[in-house]
Amino acid sequence: MRLFYDTAIYGFLLVDGLFIGFILYQLTKRGWRWQRVVLLGCLIFAWFVIFYGSFIEPQRLVVTEQNVTLRQAQGDMRPAETIRIVLISDFHLGPYKQKTWVEKVVARVNALSPELIVIAGDFILDKEVHPEYLAPLKNLSAQYGVYAVLGNHDYIEGEFYELANYPFEGNERVQAVKKALAEANIRLLRNESKEIVLEDGKSFLLGGTDEYWTLRADARKTFKLANAPSTLKKILIVHNPDEIWDAQKAGVDLVLAAHTHGGQIRLPWLGSVPPIPDKLGRKYDRGLFQFGETQMFITSGLGETGPRARLLVPPEIALLEINL
Repeated sequence: MRLFYDTAIYGFLLVDGLFIGFILYQLTKRGWRWQRVVLLGCLIFAWFVIFYGSFIEPQRLVVTEQNVTLRQAQGDMRPAETIRIVLISDFHLGPYKQKTWVEKVVARVNALSPELIVIAGDFILDKEVHPEYLAPLKNLSAQYGVYAVLGNHDYIEGEFYELANYPFEGNERVQAVKKALAEANIRLLRNESKEIVLEDGKSFLLGGTDEYWTLRADARKTFKLANAPSTLKKILIVHNPDEIWDAQKAGVDLVLAAHTHGGQIRLPWLGSVPPIPDKLGRKYDRGLFQFGETQMFITSGLGETGPRARLLVPPEIALLEINL
C-alpha cells in the first residue's frame, strides 16, 4: 500500500505541475482570461495542499496543553496536587519516521520538564527491524518514570479479526518492541498498574492495558491486582479508545488514549476525512471527553498509517496538567 500511496502522491504532483505549466503557457500566448486564471488558481492550490500535507505537516511537531481536574473522592479534604504528564503515541516508525524523528520528539518532550511520561502504543509500522529506531527513547527523563502500552501495529499490521487469533507471545514484533523498551528503561504495562507516590505523599494508580484488538485488554484486572487502597485515583493508559467502556466499569478516573491520529487528514468544519478506526467513531477523534464519571483524553499521535500525509492535524505531544 505504501507504494500505491507514494505513487499517487508523486504522480499527482507531477501531473498537476505539468498542467500548471501548460495553463501558464496558455495565459502568456492567448491572454489572461478569467476562466484560465481561476483554473490556474485551483491547480496551484491543489498542488500546495498535497505537497504540504505529504511533506511539511507530518514533520511539524506541536505541543497541546490540557488541564484536567479529577473528581474528588467523598470525604477527601486534602488539597489537590498537580502533576505534569506528557502523553505521546503512534510513532509508526518505519520508512517515513525513523531515529532522527524520535530524537526530535525526545528533545521536545524533555524541554517540557514533565514529571511523568506515558506512551500509548504503536511504536512501529510494519516490520520487526524498526524497533531499532526506538533507541533515543532511553534519553526520556521524568521524575516519576516513563510508562508505555502496546498498540495494534506492535503486534501485526492488520485488522481486529486478524489480531483476535494471532499467537501473541511468540510474536517477533512484540518481542522486539519489548526488548527495545526494556533497553530504554521504559516500563511496559500489560494489564498491570503501579502506585505513583508524589512528593507531598499523595498518590494515584497508573495502569495500562494490553492492546484492545487482541481481546486481552482488561481494565478491571489491571487495577484489581494492585496492592493499594481502592480509594486512590486511577489513571489508565490504553491504545484504543474503545477501552473506555471497560474503564468505566473499573472506576477509572482518567483514560489516556491514542490510535485515532486525530483523523490524520481533516477538513475545516467537516473534521476527519477517513473513518476513525474504532467503534466510538468520528465524534471522539481527539481531545478531552466525558463518559459519566470517567474522563478520556485522546492524542493525535506522532506518525501516520496509509498515506504519509497529515492535514490540519500535525504530530502532537500532549502536555496534561492533571489535578488529583
